[in-house]
Amino acid sequence: MRLLILTTLLSHHLPFVNGSLGSSISHLTPELLQHPEPASTDLPSSINQLEQEFLTHPSSDSASSHLKYITSEAHVAGTQGDEKMAGYVRDQFTAYGIPMVEIDHLKTLLNYPMEKPIVQLLEKNDANEVLTVIYEAELSEDVEAADDTSDTPWRNETFLGYAPSGDVTAEFVYANYGRPSDFDILQARGISVENKIVIVRYGQCFRGLKVMNAQRLGAVGVIIYSDPMDDGYSVGEVYPDGPWRSESSMQRGSVIFLSLCAGDPSRADPRYEDGEDGGVSAVQRICGYEQEELIPSIPAVPMSYGDVTPLLRSLNDDLSTSPPPSFVGHLVGISYNIGPSNHQLRIVTNHTFAETDIPNVIGIIPSQYYGTELDQPIILGNHRDAWVYGAADPNSGTAAMLEVAKGLGALSKTGWVPQRSIYFCSWSGEEYGLVTGWVPQRSIYFCSWSGEEYGLIGSTGWAELNAELVNRAVAYLNVDTAVAGDELEVSASPVLATLFTDVMEALNTNAVLSKKGEDMHTPFTLLDANTNRAMFSKPQDIGTLGSGSDYTVFLDRFGVSSLDFAFRTSQGGYGVYHSIYDSYHWMEEYGGSMGVPGSAFEIMADAAKIWGVLALRLSESEVLPLDHVAASKSVAGYIDQIKLSYKDAPLHLDTLVDAVGFYEKSSLEFHNMLLNTDLSNVVQLHDLNKKLAQTERKFLSDDGLPKRPYFRHVLQAPGMYLGYVSEVFPGVSQACDDGDYGTANQQILVAAQCVTDAALYLSSAVAA
Repeated sequence: MRLLILTTLLSHHLPFVNGSLGSSISHLTPELLQHPEPASTDLPSSINQLEQEFLTHPSSDSASSHLKYITSEAHVAGTQGDEKMAGYVRDQFTAYGIPMVEIDHLKTLLNYPMEKPIVQLLEKNDANEVLTVIYEAELSEDVEAADDTSDTPWRNETFLGYAPSGDVTAEFVYANYGRPSDFDILQARGISVENKIVIVRYGQCFRGLKVMNAQRLGAVGVIIYSDPMDDGYSVGEVYPDGPWRSESSMQRGSVIFLSLCAGDPSRADPRYEDGEDGGVSAVQRICGYEQEELIPSIPAVPMSYGDVTPLLRSLNDDLSTSPPPSFVGHLVGISYNIGPSNHQLRIVTNHTFAETDIPNVIGIIPSQYYGTELDQPIILGNHRDAWVYGAADPNSGTAAMLEVAKGLGALSKTGWVPQRSIYFCSWSGEEYGLVTGWVPQRSIYFCSWSGEEYGLIGSTGWAELNAELVNRAVAYLNVDTAVAGDELEVSASPVLATLFTDVMEALNTNAVLSKKGEDMHTPFTLLDANTNRAMFSKPQDIGTLGSGSDYTVFLDRFGVSSLDFAFRTSQGGYGVYHSIYDSYHWMEEYGGSMGVPGSAFEIMADAAKIWGVLALRLSESEVLPLDHVAASKSVAGYIDQIKLSYKDAPLHLDTLVDAVGFYEKSSLEFHNMLLNTDLSNVVQLHDLNKKLAQTERKFLSDDGLPKRPYFRHVLQAPGMYLGYVSEVFPGVSQACDDGDYGTANQQILVAAQCVTDAALYLSSAVAA
């Protein structure tokens, strides 16, 4: 038997108000992320009539057409291409029947390259006075005849978002992935990075934190390169003969210090009202840091593995600094010695910083309660801006969102009005229409964000400037890179795990999704026509959310239950990430199931079907499908993880254990009460749904986490020095990593109080 909580409340109306880093999926072990014994129900897994009608609309052909257009032109945030694609999304929303559409421009600080950077390897003469250039990197991606969009000026635009201009010459060292543990190894060997340039490879932590970690130790510059071990020839055939990273391909991206604060590091938009608190800047008020503390002060550049090879080879002769095995990649003929080098490196970057308007597209299917405080909106989000073309990241998600809009827009034309408002956010839109058909119980918002790639800029700004609306939201459903493979991964707030499993069971049972064979869409495998194997394997496969995509502000700042899913490769990444080769051609040839050209577009349609049914169930269910019984079991697993990770630390966990036990008891009592509730009592039903949706907010600390007050969620947050990957009880975890057990035990009490507040909030409904 499985747990089924009937979904949805009558929605309240919300006033329509003004206002992309590759996402990483983190999994807890099955032992730690437990699922409760499902409650008894006689209701079968099924697709209702409304869902059936929606499911007839998403198609692979139109997803392909959308992606072909969007990837026809580069659309880096704040450029003309970004504005053009925002207009396209707006026009598609309108054509599909989304009743309210607006482009909302957010003023933000961005940087762009003024000229191509320089990276030179220098040799001293015998007198140690004159430096001679013995190698200069190309810093340019090759034109590929098979890919007709690869001949673009952007192939020479090698830069990192928010990296400053600079001209530095220094000795250099190699520091593996640039994690604190990697720098600890250097320190243990007596190797300082102070006044040196550091070469690190991509992977294991967010690129901005690689720079932050090096800068804090006194480095004067950073080079970040892609090693073939991670996404190049060691994984498989390289592009254009295969899907993996080629010799000249480089990964652009942002180096904002994202784990300290998301969003525009200047909070430049005038709606923030700088100085309202005794002259304190908006960014200081919101983030606890000033602009200069949130972005690097040292130059940093990305490089291909072809370009970086001569630099690392120059370290080969220094046998005294041979690396530990964990430092060794797969570049042929490279020893991966640490250094410091006998040669010197020169890095020159020339970037301009400017306040720039970026376009968020917002589409709304308003509920019957839209414009009132009763509305509990459902927010769907995908960012649209890309590091050049972005066929996988993020525009496979944009194509899927447009397919969802097509299906729900068709329902709206025929008379459906959602119980809760549904927001489609593709950050841009400016036209309003009239509701002519279906009206959902809860408004549905479609949000197409811009500026994600620089640091979650568009989504963060919109949420902060629309806090009253966001505070009433039921859930945020994010899709970034919808398709870069055929294996489905999902990360979610635990209260949404049961909903996701139910939706996948319903879609599988009714054979709604495409089927490519036995190995398609694992680990949540789609039904195979021969074996009838279920797509979703087990609830333990749902991971926690860290950072790196647009759910961050909703979950970590506002406590809105959030979910993110994607179809990926078994290796997790994909070989053209943030390069010019993340193109329509790559997607058509390699983006779906390996060896099945064109399959990516069928998977995009599948993603749209999953996404749309999730939105419909959140919007249309009488009782919201938020499962606090499952969530409480997951939180109990978080304690087990803390015990395992810090088994020798002097932690006093009894108070937290008791609080989680109270939450488990309260959530089960609340669930049992729901089974015996008179759903015809609209006032009571609204109050119960409010409890279900708002309980997640109780996990927010007013003061935020230590050293980063922007992040307020005490159950999960991105690691401070690693970024993408989430940490459970992050205030406790970070303090333990810092060796500050006094703060760790204080954070245990903070977390215990938040969990207790959540339990009391649910209990108050039972007592009533």
